[in-house]
Amino acid sequence: YKDKPNQRLREKLAAIGRAGEAKMYSVTKGVNTHRGAIWCLGLLIAGSAIYGAPTSAKLIAATAGQIAGYTDRYAPIEQSNGRKVLQQYGFQGAREEARLGFPHVMNIGLPTLLKYRKQGYSEDVARLNTLLAIMSSLNDTCLLHRGGVTCLLDIQTTCKSILKLGGVHTQLGYEA
Repeated sequence: YKDKPNQRLREKLAAIGRAGEAKMYSVTKGVNTHRGAIWCLGLLIAGSAIYGAPTSAKLIAATAGQIAGYTDRYAPIEQSNGRKVLQQYGFQGAREEARLGFPHVMNIGLPTLLKYRKQGYSEDVARLNTLLAIMSSLNDTCLLHRGGVTCLLDIQTTCKSILKLGGVHTQLGYEA
Protein backbone atom coordinates (compact mmCIF):
# COMPACT_ATOMS: atom_id res chain seq x y z
CA TYR A 1 0.00 0.00 0.00
CA LYS A 2 1.82 3.05 -1.26
CA ASP A 3 0.51 5.94 0.77
CA LYS A 4 1.85 8.34 3.33
CA PRO A 5 0.44 8.39 6.85
CA ASN A 6 -2.87 10.25 6.73
CA GLN A 7 -6.38 10.26 8.11
CA ARG A 8 -7.81 8.05 5.36
CA LEU A 9 -5.13 5.39 5.82
CA ARG A 10 -5.61 5.44 9.60
CA GLU A 11 -9.34 4.89 9.25
CA LYS A 12 -8.93 2.18 6.62
CA LEU A 13 -6.56 0.30 8.94
CA ALA A 14 -8.97 0.79 11.84
CA ALA A 15 -11.80 -0.81 9.86
CA ILE A 16 -9.58 -3.79 9.04
CA GLY A 17 -8.55 -4.01 12.70
CA ARG A 18 -12.15 -3.95 13.92
CA ALA A 19 -12.96 -6.81 11.54
CA GLY A 20 -10.01 -8.75 12.99
CA GLU A 21 -11.19 -7.99 16.51
CA ALA A 22 -14.69 -9.23 15.68
CA LYS A 23 -13.21 -12.52 14.49
CA MET A 24 -11.09 -12.76 17.64
CA TYR A 25 -14.11 -12.13 19.87
CA SER A 26 -16.18 -14.74 18.02
CA VAL A 27 -13.48 -17.37 18.51
CA THR A 28 -12.73 -16.44 22.13
CA LYS A 29 -16.39 -16.01 23.11
CA GLY A 30 -15.92 -12.33 23.87
CA VAL A 31 -12.55 -12.48 25.64
CA ASN A 32 -9.92 -9.98 24.54
CA THR A 33 -6.89 -12.19 23.97
CA HIS A 34 -4.88 -10.04 21.57
CA ARG A 35 -6.62 -6.78 20.68
CA GLY A 36 -3.45 -4.77 21.35
CA ALA A 37 -1.47 -7.08 19.08
CA ILE A 38 -3.98 -6.56 16.27
CA TRP A 39 -3.56 -2.80 16.71
CA CYS A 40 0.24 -2.84 16.86
CA LEU A 41 0.83 -5.36 14.08
CA GLY A 42 -1.59 -3.58 11.75
CA LEU A 43 0.28 -0.32 12.21
CA LEU A 44 3.70 -1.93 11.80
CA ILE A 45 2.67 -3.82 8.67
CA ALA A 46 1.30 -0.59 7.19
CA GLY A 47 4.49 1.25 8.16
CA SER A 48 6.50 -1.40 6.37
CA ALA A 49 4.25 -1.51 3.30
CA ILE A 50 4.51 2.23 2.74
CA TYR A 51 8.25 2.03 2.07
CA GLY A 52 8.70 -1.54 0.89
CA ALA A 53 11.81 -3.62 1.44
CA PRO A 54 14.42 -3.00 2.58
CA THR A 55 13.28 -0.56 5.23
CA SER A 56 14.78 0.06 8.64
CA ALA A 57 12.90 -0.95 11.76
CA LYS A 58 13.28 2.63 13.01
CA LEU A 59 11.52 4.02 9.94
CA ILE A 60 8.76 1.41 10.14
CA ALA A 61 8.12 2.16 13.83
CA ALA A 62 8.20 5.93 13.28
CA THR A 63 5.77 5.64 10.36
CA ALA A 64 3.46 3.41 12.39
CA GLY A 65 3.58 6.06 15.10
CA GLN A 66 2.59 8.74 12.62
CA ILE A 67 -0.38 6.66 11.48
CA ALA A 68 -1.41 6.04 15.10
CA GLY A 69 -1.38 9.79 15.69
CA TYR A 70 -4.45 10.24 13.52
CA THR A 71 -7.85 9.83 15.15
CA ASP A 72 -10.25 7.18 13.95
CA ARG A 73 -13.41 9.24 13.49
CA TYR A 74 -15.48 6.06 13.04
CA ALA A 75 -14.33 4.27 16.18
CA PRO A 76 -17.19 3.15 18.36
CA ILE A 77 -17.38 4.89 21.71
CA GLU A 78 -16.50 2.20 24.19
CA GLN A 79 -14.95 1.71 27.55
CA SER A 80 -12.01 -0.52 26.55
CA ASN A 81 -9.80 -2.25 29.09
CA GLY A 82 -6.98 0.08 28.10
CA ARG A 83 -9.14 3.12 28.73
CA LYS A 84 -10.20 1.72 32.12
CA VAL A 85 -6.55 1.19 33.08
CA LEU A 86 -5.70 4.74 32.01
CA GLN A 87 -8.51 6.12 34.15
CA GLN A 88 -7.75 3.90 37.15
CA TYR A 89 -3.94 3.86 37.19
CA GLY A 90 -2.84 6.58 34.76
CA PHE A 91 -0.87 4.13 32.60
CA GLN A 92 -0.97 4.49 28.84
CA GLY A 93 -1.48 1.41 26.72
CA ALA A 94 -0.80 0.09 23.24
CA ARG A 95 -2.18 3.26 21.65
CA GLU A 96 0.41 5.47 23.30
CA GLU A 97 3.20 2.96 22.74
CA ALA A 98 2.33 3.06 19.04
CA ARG A 99 2.10 6.86 18.89
CA LEU A 100 5.57 7.09 20.41
CA GLY A 101 7.02 4.82 17.72
CA PHE A 102 7.12 1.63 19.84
CA PRO A 103 9.91 2.63 22.25
CA HIS A 104 9.88 -0.69 24.11
CA VAL A 105 10.36 -2.57 20.86
CA MET A 106 12.96 -0.18 19.47
CA ASN A 107 14.96 0.58 22.62
CA ILE A 108 14.69 -2.72 24.51
CA GLY A 109 13.26 -5.51 22.37
CA LEU A 110 15.20 -5.19 19.13
CA PRO A 111 18.61 -4.56 20.77
CA THR A 112 18.06 -7.53 23.12
CA LEU A 113 16.99 -9.83 20.28
CA LEU A 114 19.98 -8.85 18.15
CA LYS A 115 22.36 -9.29 21.11
CA TYR A 116 21.27 -12.88 21.76
CA ARG A 117 21.29 -13.73 18.06
CA LYS A 118 24.80 -12.29 17.70
CA GLN A 119 25.94 -14.37 20.68
CA GLY A 120 24.75 -17.48 18.85
CA TYR A 121 21.81 -18.47 21.03
CA SER A 122 18.86 -20.29 19.52
CA GLU A 123 15.99 -18.25 18.17
CA ASP A 124 13.75 -19.52 20.99
CA VAL A 125 16.23 -18.31 23.63
CA ALA A 126 16.69 -14.97 21.89
CA ARG A 127 12.95 -14.40 21.67
CA LEU A 128 12.16 -15.51 25.22
CA ASN A 129 14.88 -13.32 26.71
CA THR A 130 13.63 -10.45 24.56
CA LEU A 131 10.11 -10.94 25.88
CA LEU A 132 11.45 -10.94 29.44
CA ALA A 133 13.40 -7.73 28.78
CA ILE A 134 10.34 -5.96 27.41
CA MET A 135 8.04 -7.25 30.16
CA SER A 136 10.50 -6.12 32.84
CA SER A 137 9.70 -2.48 32.07
CA LEU A 138 6.46 -2.34 30.06
CA ASN A 139 3.38 -1.16 31.94
CA ASP A 140 1.24 -3.82 30.31
CA THR A 141 -2.39 -2.70 30.44
CA CYS A 142 -3.69 -6.26 30.10
CA LEU A 143 -1.83 -7.25 33.26
CA LEU A 144 -3.02 -4.11 35.01
CA HIS A 145 -6.61 -4.77 33.99
CA ARG A 146 -6.57 -8.41 35.03
CA GLY A 147 -4.37 -8.29 38.12
CA GLY A 148 -3.75 -4.69 39.17
CA VAL A 149 -0.50 -2.95 40.01
CA THR A 150 0.68 -5.73 42.33
CA CYS A 151 0.43 -8.26 39.51
CA LEU A 152 2.29 -5.97 37.11
CA LEU A 153 5.08 -5.28 39.58
CA ASP A 154 5.42 -8.99 40.45
CA ILE A 155 5.79 -9.90 36.79
CA GLN A 156 8.27 -7.10 36.14
CA THR A 157 10.34 -8.17 39.15
CA THR A 158 10.25 -11.83 38.10
CA CYS A 159 11.35 -10.98 34.55
CA LYS A 160 14.24 -8.87 35.86
CA SER A 161 15.27 -11.69 38.21
CA ILE A 162 15.32 -14.28 35.43
CA LEU A 163 17.48 -12.01 33.30
CA LYS A 164 19.85 -11.32 36.23
CA LEU A 165 20.22 -15.09 36.61
CA GLY A 166 21.45 -15.20 33.01
CA GLY A 167 18.18 -15.60 31.12
CA VAL A 168 16.28 -18.67 30.02
CA HIS A 169 19.40 -20.29 28.54
CA THR A 170 20.99 -20.77 31.97
CA GLN A 171 19.87 -23.45 34.41
CA LEU A 172 18.99 -20.94 37.13
CA GLY A 173 17.19 -18.61 34.73
CA TYR A 174 15.27 -21.48 33.18
CA GLU A 175 14.18 -22.80 36.56
CA ALA A 176 13.12 -19.32 37.71
